[in-house]
Amino acid sequence: MAATLRQLVKYSSYLLLALVTLLPFAGLLAGLWPQQGLSTEGLAQFVASPGLSSSVWQSVLAALLSSFAAFYLAFIIYSHYGLSLWWQKLERQLAPILSLPHLALALGLVYLLGSQSLLAELISLGLPQKSLATLIVAITLKEIPFFLLVLGAVRRSLPLRQWRQQGQALGYNHGQIWFLIVLPSVLPHIRLAFLAACIYTLSVVDVAMVVGPNVPELFAVKLYQWQSGFTDHKQTLAFWGNGLLILLMVVMVAFIYGQERLMRALLRLAAGARSTLEPVRWLAPLRLIAPALIIVNALVLFTFLLQSFQGVQDAVLSVRLWQEEWLFLQLPLYHTLALAVLSAVGGLCLALVALHFQHLRGRYWFDGIWLSAILLPQLSLVYGWQMGHSWLRGDYSVAWVVLAHLPFTFAYAYLVLKAPYRRLSPHYETIAASFGYGPWQRWWRVRLRLLVPSLMTSLALAFSVSVALYIPTLMIGAGRVPTITTEAVALASGNDQAQVAIYMLLQALLPLLVFSLALLIGQRTRGVFNAEH
Repeated sequence: MAATLRQLVKYSSYLLLALVTLLPFAGLLAGLWPQQGLSTEGLAQFVASPGLSSSVWQSVLAALLSSFAAFYLAFIIYSHYGLSLWWQKLERQLAPILSLPHLALALGLVYLLGSQSLLAELISLGLPQKSLATLIVAITLKEIPFFLLVLGAVRRSLPLRQWRQQGQALGYNHGQIWFLIVLPSVLPHIRLAFLAACIYTLSVVDVAMVVGPNVPELFAVKLYQWQSGFTDHKQTLAFWGNGLLILLMVVMVAFIYGQERLMRALLRLAAGARSTLEPVRWLAPLRLIAPALIIVNALVLFTFLLQSFQGVQDAVLSVRLWQEEWLFLQLPLYHTLALAVLSAVGGLCLALVALHFQHLRGRYWFDGIWLSAILLPQLSLVYGWQMGHSWLRGDYSVAWVVLAHLPFTFAYAYLVLKAPYRRLSPHYETIAASFGYGPWQRWWRVRLRLLVPSLMTSLALAFSVSVALYIPTLMIGAGRVPTITTEAVALASGNDQAQVAIYMLLQALLPLLVFSLALLIGQRTRGVFNAEH
């Protein structure tokens, strides 16, 4: 009976894993299925849409600038600190910085550096509340910790210390070692991370609506407006818009490979000319961005806290607004916690199933298959899911929204968990087998327990991803499953900063608290031994 139950659980898990893995591809295909039939007239109407070209080039510019700036700034930071012991210890603490959602950071920067803020008056810098520059700055600052974590994972798979020693033996300076030796080898390993960052910026809606330009709005906002329309004309525009978004994704891939080849060609020229790369030394002060990011995150939280406790008069701190808003906060807070807990736990379990499935077969599949939810445009995926949801006559309940969150939480949990899972030394399970432990006991009592710190980090990241999801929650829930994020975006269009600050503070604090708890549990269970190779 026990064996039959284990087999049932095993194949049910595989079936659910296949469903969640195929959902992004199914959504993409459904979103590209024409609702009204194809016609040259519909294409002509799409091409003639007011402000289309401006929206597209601004979106592409924002995606490329923010992603490339974030990576190369992260690379400069890592070239100065990455191989030091204190930085490798600090890497474990980068996860809480990642927990601050894009929307909270973007709006926090506006409150912190906006033209009406005190800090802006002190440093003579007024950041417009809605502009392309504000969007690029916010996303760049948010993606730098992400690329630092990616570079940390790359470091474990490349012999960077040996390369540094060999470069020093050849008489190379710091810039030559990192840019002529390390960078060309690192670039192929971060292609998927590049694509994920570019696609996110290209298809993000909530951040673009709150801090992006209004006239013309970014292409993602324009496409969302078409998808939300019920007329035949709007649906035709949405179909062609989805097609263009997929085409832009292909352009992003071409740019990633193009910049990689261009950078290698430039570095070969520099190496051939025996350049000492002296200009790289001018970039050294940029390494201070790392501590600056921690300060900025702390200031953003403090700004939201201060704004949320402002009374009727700006000079008076009061809890009155919290008391008045609590009645309206309860339902969104409940939905946020329910969605985040269920989808995070589900995503983590599916990530473990996917890794165990590959581990048993001794071969790991291409990461793009498992990470498709974050490598494909979110707007196109969710639009296809919305069509399937309507075709299945699904209700607008928490369960359907959890299903929409699962591909994203699974992708991020898998991304964090894959490297520790693969690096775990097999000797522990071999020793357990010698004591008579079966396959299930070895996995449950040995492998899983050694992975507790990584499991906690994966769970916390999946939780924070669910808290920040806007489009899946809004489109699948049809506005009937309000969360902290959906309410914050709705309120951000108004002028009541104190009210918006309450929701932004909650959106930022929930993941931060979960990350802090995950780090505490991870440190208590880490032990004094090294469970990796």
